[in-house]
Amino acid sequence: MHGVDLSVISGNLVTAKPLGVREGVDFDHSGEVRRVRAGAIEGLLEKGSLVLLPPLGFSSTGEVFDLDAAEVAHHAAVALKADKLILLGESDGLANEQGALLRQLSPDEAEPHLAAAEQGSELARHLQAACAAAREGVARTHLLCWRNHDALLGELFTRDGVGTMITQHRYEQLRPATLNDIAGLLELLEPLERRGMLVARSRERLEHEIDDYLVIERDGMVIGCAALHAFPQADIAELACVAVHTSYRGGERGERLVEAIEQRAHRLGVGAIFVLTTHTAHWFVERGFASASIDDLPLLKRETYNHARKSKVLIKTLA
Repeated sequence: MHGVDLSVISGNLVTAKPLGVREGVDFDHSGEVRRVRAGAIEGLLEKGSLVLLPPLGFSSTGEVFDLDAAEVAHHAAVALKADKLILLGESDGLANEQGALLRQLSPDEAEPHLAAAEQGSELARHLQAACAAAREGVARTHLLCWRNHDALLGELFTRDGVGTMITQHRYEQLRPATLNDIAGLLELLEPLERRGMLVARSRERLEHEIDDYLVIERDGMVIGCAALHAFPQADIAELACVAVHTSYRGGERGERLVEAIEQRAHRLGVGAIFVLTTHTAHWFVERGFASASIDDLPLLKRETYNHARKSKVLIKTLA
C-alpha cells in the first residue's frame, strides 16, 4: 500500500441522542445512536473515499455525544445493508466449555454466551452488536482478535475464515441435492473414485439419481454427500456414496450424513439399509452396521454385484 493515494473522510454522519439520567446517574455527554446517514455514506463511497465513523454522534442542536463503537458499527452495518460486520477485540471469539473455538453460531445460540459475559465488557458489547446486526439483516457478523495480524485477511480471503461467526443463515448446511450440485459432486467424488474407494459415477448417472442424494454445502462448496437408493417392493435400501472432502474430515460430518439418510429411510418406511464398502467397513460397524452376505441383498443388487471389487456387505436394521 506504500504510495497509494487514499482519501479518508469523516463528518456528522451519525445522529445521536443523550442517554440522559438512568437509575439516578446522569450520563451527561454519553449518548446512543439515533440514525446513521446511509445515503451520505454511500455517496462518499461512490466517490472512492474511505469513510471513517468515530464513536461520536451529533444531535440536531449541534451537541456532540460519546458513543459505543460497537453500537455505531452495528447501526452502520444495518443501515448500509452490509454483507459483513467484523468486530476486532481482545478475544479470538467464543469458546465452548472445553475451551475450543466455536466457529459458527446463530444469535439464539450466542445468547447464553452474552448472558455469561461480564456486563459492560468489550466481549459483551461486541457480542450484543453482532447478535443484533445478524437479527436485523446483516448476513454475517464476525468476532476476531486484533492481536492476530492476519485475522482480517484470514477472514476475508479463506473459505473457513477465523474467529467466531454469528449468522441467521447457516454457513454450512445439510440439504437435499439439486442439479446445480452436479459439478460440486463430481469434484468431490473424483479423487475417491480414482483411489478405488468409490465406484465411478458419470454426470448422467448423477443427474438421473440426484433426488437420492443429500449434500453438505459450505459457503457454496459441496464438501460432503450421501445417497439412499430404494428398491421397489423391498424392505431394504442402499446407503451409497458417503463422502466427505479431505479438508473437512473429523467434524462428524459423515455421522450427520448417515443419520440424515436413516431418517429419510424411516420416512420411506424402509426397515433396514445396507452398504457396500471396500475401505471403510470398520467405520460403518462402529455405527451399528453388521456384516452380511450377498444373499441378503435385494435381487436386483445381487444381480449387479461387482464380484471383482469384492465389496463387503454390511446391514443395519432401523428401529
